[in-house]
Amino acid sequence: GGPARAALAALAPRSLGAQLATVELAKVRAGMGLPREWCRRFEDHCPEGRRQLLLVRRRAVFPPEEQERGGLLETGDVLLAVGGLLVHRFPEVEAAAQAERVAVTVLRREQVITLDAPTLALPPIGTRRLLMWSGVMLQAPHQPVLNLGYVPEGGGGVYASRWCYGSPAHKYGLRATVWVVEVNGTPTPTLDAFLAAVAALDHGTAVRLRTVDLNTKVKVFTLKTDYHYWPTLEVVRDDATGRWLHRKHSVPSPNNPAAHEEPPPAAEEGAAPTAAAMTTATVEEGQQPAASRREGEGCG
Repeated sequence: GGPARAALAALAPRSLGAQLATVELAKVRAGMGLPREWCRRFEDHCPEGRRQLLLVRRRAVFPPEEQERGGLLETGDVLLAVGGLLVHRFPEVEAAAQAERVAVTVLRREQVITLDAPTLALPPIGTRRLLMWSGVMLQAPHQPVLNLGYVPEGGGGVYASRWCYGSPAHKYGLRATVWVVEVNGTPTPTLDAFLAAVAALDHGTAVRLRTVDLNTKVKVFTLKTDYHYWPTLEVVRDDATGRWLHRKHSVPSPNNPAAHEEPPPAAEEGAAPTAAAMTTATVEEGQQPAASRREGEGCG
């Protein structure tokens, strides 16, 4: 699993993690304070009729350590050079941003500055771990969600990507495209924290969930668990075999003493549990679990 994942990461293309849009050179010169020297350089660099620059419309969410280190692009930055090369087209940016960190020269608030900017790897395999709880599918936010530029404070590792018709989530109004940030007042910054928070909840228990949507709106839901028809399931991709491994989590119940047995050790966040703790699923390389639906849809 580890060597295979490292090999895939080494082959993954990289990105500046920014949504870019074109802007006319004349507008940047007149309204944003681009120095004359840079104007002349781009007039020579750009062909007639395509004198444009690239503007940062939105920046993806980077890992906390990169945010602390700095060098991140900001909304409104105008790209001038990447890796010392002038850029005015998308392919030029892609070609120049294939190192873990690159020198990026931008126009920011009428000042030309050079950043030691981090880049994001774009692995061919995204989601590796899913939880199905009360009919809602939970996962760490995938890259398209992070590209929107927002995660809730204090975490954001439990993102609802799908829900199922007829489930408690459906009945009580819990839908996809929200983060679950608390369970009964307990913060849930990761999938493991969420599992720990719901581990002691019995069948038919009322649960209060605090959620945050993509527009930063906070909403609280209360639902009742139904572990008879909607048990807690975990699905993890085994990188070594390409298969998806399934696990049904036990739920404490007076009528089910065996459920009080010590569960297998929890998987490290983002890592696959051992095969001993899981049951191998009959899902082959390149396929998704059968419960998968497009984001935001219910699954019947």
